[in-house]
Amino acid sequence: MIFSERRNVFIALIGLAALVVIGVIVAVIRLTGDDGAQTKNAEGTPFTAPAAETKPTAPPKDPDRQAAESLARFFVERIGSYSNQNQFQNVEDVKPLMTARVQAWADGLKKQEAVGGGYRGITTKALALEVVTWNPKQSAVMRVSTQRQEERDGEAPRVYYQDAEVQLIYQGDAWLVDGIYWKEERT
Repeated sequence: MIFSERRNVFIALIGLAALVVIGVIVAVIRLTGDDGAQTKNAEGTPFTAPAAETKPTAPPKDPDRQAAESLARFFVERIGSYSNQNQFQNVEDVKPLMTARVQAWADGLKKQEAVGGGYRGITTKALALEVVTWNPKQSAVMRVSTQRQEERDGEAPRVYYQDAEVQLIYQGDAWLVDGIYWKEERT
């Protein structure tokens, strides 16, 4: 009976030792990255396959800066897309994103534009953005490059390119548009 107990303990120890050896081998393979796959070079000697190349990743974007850039793009597209038949809905849509100074400008813009007559509409699409100046949680100037298409009654659509410089300031806990300046048109 003692012999069979010793035999069971001996078998258990051998099994445990085998598991430890296998665990060590697996750990060494994982640490060294050698999966045992070897190929032969031109001379016929074995060598380890090269590790897969990893592409460098760009550092994550600052969420505050990303918010300012998104605001500039969105604002330019909305304020720059309008129709003389929509009662300045584009201006009303972005009014909460403006400082009081720009809101006053927008109200004046609505008074200047003649409503009625033949149809006139412009669609603006932001193509690229360049950060001109950046002061985190203070101010920023962004240059947004756009493609614009103007349509008028009885005329073929006209496509042109135009940059807009957007001035932003940080008020409270949000970015607001404090100015927009359209640059010269390009065809």
